[in-house]
Amino acid sequence: MTTQIASRHDADFSFNQLCSLLTGLGYTLRKAKGSHIVFHHGTSFVNLQSAPGGKAKAYQIRLVRQELPNLNLKP
Repeated sequence: MTTQIASRHDADFSFNQLCSLLTGLGYTLRKAKGSHIVFHHGTSFVNLQSAPGGKAKAYQIRLVRQELPNLNLKP
């Protein structure tokens, strides 16, 4: 099964997939402190923290989805 970044999959997106997605979109790892990982792309910053079970937090998926128009991409 392929996980898509659509609202119905917010709870099923893995943290590693989200980090890979951001890297693929041109974001770079700015810093990692404790459990927080910060990616940046131009003036945009995304602060991530893994949820239990290696999942991405649903609100973080929504934040990344909101960044897509700034990259001239469609969710």
